[in-house]
Amino acid sequence: MKILHVINSLAAGGAERLLATLLPRFVSRGASVSLLVLDARGDAFSAGLAAGGVDVRFARAEGANVYSPARIRDIAGAIRLFSPHIVHAHLAPSFHWCALACGRRRPGGARLVATEHAMKNRRMSLPILSRLERSAYGRYDRIICVSGEVARAVSGWLGMDAGNFPVIQNGIELGGDAMGELRADAAIRQWKDGRFLVAMTARFVEAKDHATALSVLAALPDSFAMAFAGDGPLLSAMRQEVIRLGLESRAWFAGTVTDIGSFLASANAYLQPSRDEGFGIAVLEAMAAGLPVVASDVGGLKTLVGGAGTLVTPGDVDGFSLALRKLADDAALRAKSIARGKARSRLYDIEESVDWYMELYDSVLGAAE
Repeated sequence: MKILHVINSLAAGGAERLLATLLPRFVSRGASVSLLVLDARGDAFSAGLAAGGVDVRFARAEGANVYSPARIRDIAGAIRLFSPHIVHAHLAPSFHWCALACGRRRPGGARLVATEHAMKNRRMSLPILSRLERSAYGRYDRIICVSGEVARAVSGWLGMDAGNFPVIQNGIELGGDAMGELRADAAIRQWKDGRFLVAMTARFVEAKDHATALSVLAALPDSFAMAFAGDGPLLSAMRQEVIRLGLESRAWFAGTVTDIGSFLASANAYLQPSRDEGFGIAVLEAMAAGLPVVASDVGGLKTLVGGAGTLVTPGDVDGFSLALRKLADDAALRAKSIARGKARSRLYDIEESVDWYMELYDSVLGAAE
């Protein structure tokens, strides 16, 4: 089986980390896997993917505008070169360019698959685009959703039967609880200086709501600090917000972090105040690493964290602050949350996700015969 995956970039983010974990496992199952990356800038995962046997190609080595229609030509060229049985798109606009590059004739008979990683996108607020979106989605043989919440949101937006959107939940490597056993990052540990450290791993984009996280930190006493892993368009604005709130000594910006385990091992708790979240793979990693989790009561986080951590209404600074205070003050509560989070994380083994993807690929190819 030859599979061509297409994604906007390999900057550190949930969808990108998922591919970094998934694709080498497809190779280990006997598939031939190529990955076309439309924008080379911010690459955090290509070296690991290549080491795992994935053929990683960049549309333009110096970086490219992912919104340019020229990317259609790049995708079409990759299809001609690789002759895949399946083209698998991730995130917009890669999703749209793949639909146009493949068209309805499907060059070489390739089947078209996509994974929907998010519950919300800006296109949903523009009804004028709905007809075009339905046309794009209609060109795909399968639209995989990372959670039931995503499937319901996307099918409702498009007015399409939810049965057209199979769910394959994300997963992580669960080998021997390794993430929780990694040594803490030495620099963060020294900076932490005995304070209760709250970690957050997310791209600096509006949906992740770092502004609320900083407001929560400002509402907590000086015995609390926060460490942020990630990059993104709002990073500079959040640095300025730290200065405005007078939190320079209590906020650590780690940038792009490839060793997430060591970063998480430095912390005492994990916060995810997202305004919306399709799944929440960063939260899953935090639970596997043995951190008690406080997260927004939205989207895929409801299922992932409910009963294993603490859910708070999005934007509720007082609610988030109170939850973190309780964890810091109550060792028994902290231990219970850690145990429940670890147990929950064991339900999301990446090998099961690989099984489901391979079965879906087989069914798509079987239906085409």
